[in-house]
Amino acid sequence: MRLFVAFVVVASALSGCASSGVSRSSYLDRAETAIGRQEWETAYRFVEDDLISNQPDTKQRAMALIQSHPKLLESAAQTFSPKNISATIALFAQVGSRDSGEERAIDSERRRLAMYRVVAAPTEYEIAKATINSFAVAIDARRLDEAKRSEEKEVEREKTEKLRKLQLEDERRKSDEKIRMQAEELLRAERSAFVLCLNKAACDKAFSLTQIYINQTSDMKIQLATDAIVETHNPTEDGKLALKAIRIPGKGSSALITLVATCRNEKGFHSESCRLGKLSAYLGFPSFVDRLLKE
Repeated sequence: MRLFVAFVVVASALSGCASSGVSRSSYLDRAETAIGRQEWETAYRFVEDDLISNQPDTKQRAMALIQSHPKLLESAAQTFSPKNISATIALFAQVGSRDSGEERAIDSERRRLAMYRVVAAPTEYEIAKATINSFAVAIDARRLDEAKRSEEKEVEREKTEKLRKLQLEDERRKSDEKIRMQAEELLRAERSAFVLCLNKAACDKAFSLTQIYINQTSDMKIQLATDAIVETHNPTEDGKLALKAIRIPGKGSSALITLVATCRNEKGFHSESCRLGKLSAYLGFPSFVDRLLKE
């Protein structure tokens, strides 16, 4: 089918009429011109609509052309060849979406089939009908396959998303568990950061060693040192460690020396370094004092 005829066919199908401002007799005139050039398929395309015309004169003229030119009928069958139907579907698919274009193309071919039936031999008609139906079945099969693949992709996407959420939940759970364990570890270290001395001499020495430990361990300088308290300046920079020790009198001349560690901006960028600094200070304090007390 020539391009200008294909355009006429598509325009006719889309608009619901052959062409605004173009009479049916004009199409039959064009058909006769194409016959004169022996362009039989093109000629049939111009004739076919009038085979079912509700205007007796137009229909009679169209039938007369078919009867007078056997080549027209031979070419009519060719317009329903797989190659031509495929070309028609491709042409319609260029207008709008592919699915709607394919539907319009099949509808158009089936309307043409009704026109063809008026003049076709039963066998030729059934062949044309079967060809159109095979394309319709193939289109439906392709759509079902695409729908299935789309559904499978969606299922896979949902599975991937579900897995991702489970992984995130697991990571959050592990992170929460890690934070909980770290907090418990630090609390245990804090509760064990003490030295118990039983007499004044041991307590005086233990508290002097405590001052040495604070001076060596803290990031801040000692600002207060008495018989009961040793305390550094408050931390002035993120991540800096400050220490404080308190000597609490017990029974007789015994005493309990406890260590308190603080760190600036513990919940900020340096929270991990603060945790580790405090943990190290707490864990190292009892062993430092006890070891030197024995010397």
